[in-house]
Amino acid sequence: MMENDEIMCPLIDDTIEIGDCVVCSDVSSGMLKENCIPDKFKDKKNWKDICKNCKYHEM
Repeated sequence: MMENDEIMCPLIDDTIEIGDCVVCSDVSSGMLKENCIPDKFKDKKNWKDICKNCKYHEM
């Protein structure tokens, strides 16, 4: 993990807080609605698969 509890997110190619990661992960898994996350996390074509395959997805 990085300082300040931030991790590298492959959806935006930048660091995000762990809480944001958890929400994105839950959205990509269908546990939360897509409108729970900002559009910047959904810009990549197969963003759900990218998130599901991230090493932090199952944290």
